[in-house]
Amino acid sequence: MSGSETKRSGLTRRGFLKATGAVAGAAALSGLAGCANEEGSSLAATGEEERHYARCMWSGCMHCGSWVTVRDGVVVKREPDPDEPFNNRPCLRGYSQIQRLYHPNRIKYPMKRVGERGSGEWERISWEQASQEITDKWKGYMEESGPQSITLYPGTSNGGLINGAAISLLKRLWNTAGFSVYDLCIDVGALTGVDRVCGGTGFDKPGNHYASDIMNAKYIVNMSANETESTLFRWRDIASACENGTKYIVIDPNQSTAASKSDKWIRCRPASDGALLMGIMNVILDEGWEDEDFIRQHTVAPYLVKEDGKFLRASEFGIEPVEMGMNPMTGEPILYDAPILMGEDGSHGTVEEVAAPVLHGTFDINGKKVTCAYDLFCDRVAEYDPQKVEEITEVSPEDVRYLAEVFADGPTRVHLGMGGQAYNNGHSIGTALGCLLSITGNLSKPGAGMDGGYFGLPWNYLYMMPTMTMGPTLPWLEVADMLETGLEPVSGQPFPIKCIYSIGALYGGGIDANWVKEKIIDKIDLLVVADTSMTDTARQADYVLPAAHYFEFEDIITNPTNEGAVKWHDKCVDPSFECKPDGQIVRMLAEGLGMGEYFQSTDEEFWNEALSSPEFQAAGVTLERLREEHTIRFELYDIYHENHIYDTPTGKLEIYCENPVPRMANVHEWDYEQEHLPYWFEPNEAWPDKEIMKKYPLILTSERSRDRHHTNGFELAWLLEALPEPTLKMNPADAEVRGIQDGDYVEVYNDRGNAVARAVLNPGMRPGMLLYPKGWQKHQFKDGSFSDCSNHEYCPVTVNSSFMDAAVEMRLWEGEE
Repeated sequence: MSGSETKRSGLTRRGFLKATGAVAGAAALSGLAGCANEEGSSLAATGEEERHYARCMWSGCMHCGSWVTVRDGVVVKREPDPDEPFNNRPCLRGYSQIQRLYHPNRIKYPMKRVGERGSGEWERISWEQASQEITDKWKGYMEESGPQSITLYPGTSNGGLINGAAISLLKRLWNTAGFSVYDLCIDVGALTGVDRVCGGTGFDKPGNHYASDIMNAKYIVNMSANETESTLFRWRDIASACENGTKYIVIDPNQSTAASKSDKWIRCRPASDGALLMGIMNVILDEGWEDEDFIRQHTVAPYLVKEDGKFLRASEFGIEPVEMGMNPMTGEPILYDAPILMGEDGSHGTVEEVAAPVLHGTFDINGKKVTCAYDLFCDRVAEYDPQKVEEITEVSPEDVRYLAEVFADGPTRVHLGMGGQAYNNGHSIGTALGCLLSITGNLSKPGAGMDGGYFGLPWNYLYMMPTMTMGPTLPWLEVADMLETGLEPVSGQPFPIKCIYSIGALYGGGIDANWVKEKIIDKIDLLVVADTSMTDTARQADYVLPAAHYFEFEDIITNPTNEGAVKWHDKCVDPSFECKPDGQIVRMLAEGLGMGEYFQSTDEEFWNEALSSPEFQAAGVTLERLREEHTIRFELYDIYHENHIYDTPTGKLEIYCENPVPRMANVHEWDYEQEHLPYWFEPNEAWPDKEIMKKYPLILTSERSRDRHHTNGFELAWLLEALPEPTLKMNPADAEVRGIQDGDYVEVYNDRGNAVARAVLNPGMRPGMLLYPKGWQKHQFKDGSFSDCSNHEYCPVTVNSSFMDAAVEMRLWEGEE
């Protein structure tokens, strides 16, 4: 209880927190307060204070509104804005950014490597020298190997319109120069499947509404998402909904904190979520609980499928396709070749002609055998009866039926976490989930759909394309092969990669870091890193550029959020040391490349250009309003898909996919016929009957903790108080057979690498699973790192990192503490 004494020191918990908080605060401010000016400054000089409006700017965050107090040029306090309409309660990750601003690990000035990569031997250089040497090398690469040989590795740090990686001046430079950019291939496994059924581009999830819409849900189904730890801003909304009567169901292999708060927790085997969803649909169809009217009107269920897997279309009856506008990317006309349906009266015609199409049946039309897409779908789902699903998932038929009732009753809202999709079979979750929402009508109405998506706002994207050019996008997972062969895999054409420009990114991320370093980092000519802190990536760089923290510049936030709002962020203090905002760095590089003419506008002119879209203008969104109001909610059109026109090739929900394609083109084999319909398959490693699990019988998985946003804040004192070193959760039974006790240092290992961490025995863990918190840099481990053990193999349909699809063994660590 509060005030009780600990056994080790006699210090009370309240006293400990007070003492450590004071020490951390002093460490953040004393001695570091002068980092905006190398001669130093005194906190007590005048006591003059200013208040500025600031937010966190990284991707995936809700950018909570807060007031920042500055005293004598030093940030001393951050507090929530009670008048902010959305997300007005910053979390510990946000409050601790004051420490990041003044941390000794800040990169203070441009540096050039003088020793071996990773040796830590640097030479301090000027910005002018850094810019000239980097751009001289770039111009040489462009002449010898083409502009695409210079690649951008974007992270999830700053998300400003001027200062960021996604919609920013950096992307303007990359598009203008024709440089290439890496697709990070992370956290898009399940979303690839969802997109195939419901349309979209990954994070604008189907039926995704404003965060407040969660209050309309009768049920919230959480799939492998521990919102109580990973997304506190979302948990607050869920808790409010539960207080209002919403039922909260958690599907997770482990008894997470979220599971402990649920009305019902269903424990499934890792990597089996797709099969569970198929079983839920099996019960729904068997019981007749589907929403047949919704299916008939808004899905491709009544479309007739030929024996070659294609839809029967009007052109096969001599009706010419209709031109439906132009494709803005290709300049080619968009042609509409109407599908043919069978009516209840026995006549067939186009979707516009048949008012009451049938959902079942096989027919002969003009000598062509065709079958309703819905029959093909139902036949596939019939393969997953509850008994088979129990064998795969270890979820009882009774619980499968319970979940079927939840989706059939509705409105049901799903929060799809990133855990289940980080296996080789991740997209099987998305296709099955998209189909499940479709057949139960849990889309396009209040309270239903998927939570946790992000709205992309209607910027004037020409702001990033002044020459209407852009370079290619490369799958990060294929870069190693490209460096090995010098070829683009699909076309077979020469594609040398000479330079990686990394902004706020960690090389390797969740995938095999040893492999990334050996196969990618060590094989490129030049690695340039722009960041605020000396990360593992910066330690490997040839040039390090000191980027400003977001408290050190003003900007409009472009990272999308789940409440559809345009947000302003004030500059609080001047940049420290020789740090520069990303936009200034880009301008210097553009000038060095001879492209300065495209960057002569002021920040204000660029902001106004980006806000000049017809949608923003119609809504009265202006820079002046934004600066004054800080947050402008943009009423997104058709937010519930009220017209039921979905962003798919047919405009319908595609429970049958006529032309399945991989998320990104690649040369690996995949089963085209299988991909027409949802299905489940075993992961690459993390499954009981896999040969590798005889040698490595444990599954190494990860979680997002409340102490980190990715690796942001890895060095901050307040966050390290909460979690001072890498840990590894395990079931006590797995620990006992290996002679491991709570608090021991243990080593996990496989053929790819190893990691040493502190053991945390947790009976809520599923036996056979290990769980570590994300966010650690490799140099913070006593040996190895968790990503050294992870798997860089991937499914060619999703081209997504399968970093949880990793089999390992564990033992007591024999090193010195």
